[in-house]
Amino acid sequence: MAYYQNRGNGSWQVTISCGYGPDGKQIKLLRTVKVDPTKTVKAQEQIVKREAAALETDYRRHLITEAKKTRLSEVAEEYLEHKQIADRTKAGYRMLLDTRILPSLGKAYVQDLSARQIREFYKKLENAKTTNNRSKNGKLSGTYRRHYHQLLSAILNFAVKSGYITISPMVAVDPPRMDTPEAAFLDMEDIAKVMDTLENIKDPMWKAFFILEMYTSCRPGELIGLDWSDLKDGILTIKAGSNYIKGKGTIRTDRPKTKASNREIVLPKSVLKILEKWKARQAADKLKAGDAWPNHDALFTNTIGNRLYLNNVTGKWRKIQKTYNLKDAPLYSLRHTGASLLIENGCTIEEVSRRLGHSRASTTLDIYTHLFEKASQHTTDVMTDAIAQARKKKKAK
Repeated sequence: MAYYQNRGNGSWQVTISCGYGPDGKQIKLLRTVKVDPTKTVKAQEQIVKREAAALETDYRRHLITEAKKTRLSEVAEEYLEHKQIADRTKAGYRMLLDTRILPSLGKAYVQDLSARQIREFYKKLENAKTTNNRSKNGKLSGTYRRHYHQLLSAILNFAVKSGYITISPMVAVDPPRMDTPEAAFLDMEDIAKVMDTLENIKDPMWKAFFILEMYTSCRPGELIGLDWSDLKDGILTIKAGSNYIKGKGTIRTDRPKTKASNREIVLPKSVLKILEKWKARQAADKLKAGDAWPNHDALFTNTIGNRLYLNNVTGKWRKIQKTYNLKDAPLYSLRHTGASLLIENGCTIEEVSRRLGHSRASTTLDIYTHLFEKASQHTTDVMTDAIAQARKKKKAK
């Protein structure tokens, strides 16, 4: 039987009698039900009465247990401890937890956590401000907010497997809608203007970084994680990535984003010359720093030898755009532009996919479908013209 008690300010304690244990002591299931405190006590009681009945029904159906209540923060720590994931992934999870999930939901007991509470948390995320340079409106995108949904789902599924709860409240929560815009590209005029601008940038490090990004179509994080030893005989080998860890800065990871991201890219001589100039400047900075220089093989570093921070790279790209009146396009547009140039000049899906380091060619096709369709139309036009020319030659005879 269920009992409930008003603890004030919209908080009610529901007690469900679960019989007696082997020691003869009564087993009780305690749950907290939150209701709108502005409602009358009678109205609150009616809501709690329904919630209590539903809880008792769920208990009888074995959808909830009488196990000791555990906070979400504790389950999250246990999940991170037992989950076999890469350090950079764990660091990303830790950031999501520490910045927003735990401050909002960490003290909640997983046995009490409801879909309504999670939906309210998602509402807060919609209006949450971010200082990330990649955000144009200063708010979290729906695509980024979905990361919170995925992590919460994983933690609460772990709670089910661990016996803390029997069903995850996430089954009743819709994920945030993804709103990543279609891949942004630079047209031929914009490309020429960007390259002219980059050629005239005085700072050799930024000049090398953005020109290398344009020529290689690498992920920015892959360039940040590069070592000089990755460049041999004009061939750049991508075999690592980078990740920012609070308190440690940006580190080189032991592997790139996916297995397919391991690849080799031949660099043109013009780009190699730009990299040589940057290496000479970096050597001078190293000489000044002496033993204090932390990353002796890192290709891209700041003046004290630390690997670049992605947000600073993005911020620098935006500053260059504004200073030189370039098209307003995200840093990732350089990667997309490189891919578009390959497609428009007849490279196959497989060739473009390998260049970008995609794990599946289908990923490349999903992102650049309209470009491949355009290229396909061009192929059709070429074939039509070729057949027409062949027929004209025959008639001429």
